[in-house]
Amino acid sequence: MKKKSLIWVIPVGLIMLLLSFLYIRRVEKKPSLVKTAMAKEGEIRSYLSITGTIKSKKYKEYFGTQSKIKRIYVKVGDKVKKGDVLIELEIPSMDESIKQGEIQYENALLQNRDLINQKNKIGEKIRDLDNKIKELENNINPNTLPELQALKTQRENIQNISDEKIKQSQNSVTLAKISLDSLRKKKEETKDKIIADMDGVVTAINGGEGAIVNGMTPTIVVEDVQDLKVIISLGKYDINKVKVGQEVIIRGIQKNYSGKVSMIEPAAKKVTSPLGGDKTLDASIDILEKVDDLKIDFDVDIDILTGKVDKALKIPAECIRSEKGGKNMVYIFKEGKAVEREVKVGFQSDTEIEILEGVSLGEKVILNPSSNITNETVVKES
Repeated sequence: MKKKSLIWVIPVGLIMLLLSFLYIRRVEKKPSLVKTAMAKEGEIRSYLSITGTIKSKKYKEYFGTQSKIKRIYVKVGDKVKKGDVLIELEIPSMDESIKQGEIQYENALLQNRDLINQKNKIGEKIRDLDNKIKELENNINPNTLPELQALKTQRENIQNISDEKIKQSQNSVTLAKISLDSLRKKKEETKDKIIADMDGVVTAINGGEGAIVNGMTPTIVVEDVQDLKVIISLGKYDINKVKVGQEVIIRGIQKNYSGKVSMIEPAAKKVTSPLGGDKTLDASIDILEKVDDLKIDFDVDIDILTGKVDKALKIPAECIRSEKGGKNMVYIFKEGKAVEREVKVGFQSDTEIEILEGVSLGEKVILNPSSNITNETVVKES
């Protein structure tokens, strides 16, 4: 019985070993499933995607002088025309201040004239004394000596008004005139009404009736809500990508709008955030179409065309496998195998890349080649 059992066990073991070997061989030869894309000719476009803020190209901030708001004729959202009265102000009278200024100017003039007259009179007296003293000295005799001495003493005790004092008086006149002119100009420029000087829509009113206007914050803002632009902030890695004149796609809620980079600020500004400070450069983008769904101060996504090639042999960027030494490799699907090739690349976008050497038009290139794919690996299109 033992012999018979042994005879049966050995063949069964050999059969199992053979089946395992055949299964392993079958697994080893099972082709890897791959997806491919065909090398084709076409345009490649590269975009910088960024978020900007909608602003009006034409807007006006109206500042009232220190006064009280008497009446507001409009509300936020109202359309206004050039010449419309927006706000009426209660302006304190400046007549009393101007009258005081006129008096101070007149007094300064009178004091200056009086000082000049005094100087002239003292000068005349000095000249008279000098002439008498000279006459007595030329005809000197014992009887005129006491008179001569008295005239000399009188002359020594006279002190005329200095030129410096006259200059100070003239300066006082000048300052009083400047002050008076300033008051008169302020009265002329101070208006009791804020009047629109452009067509637009009221987008802000700071304060209500009875509120005090401080002159630092705009009392009312009018903007053109149709003629819009987009303001973007560029970081240091994007500055060299953006140029004036580049085409832009502005992505609205309902539709996309065409635009153009119109201006780049000449100097950067520092932006401080909880994570630290950084410097950015603002740029302006003109919206070239009439807008329907873009609102001032809302954020909007935009794509700036930073470069393009009109006719290129291109493949998806995901076909490239970068290796050490700066080599770019692709795998061509050919007769059920992956054929490795080194390629020379040119212009590229986020999704496509130009092939200058290494791939021919119409060849199938494997997408996202895994580390299991090597030269001559058996593959199958999925």
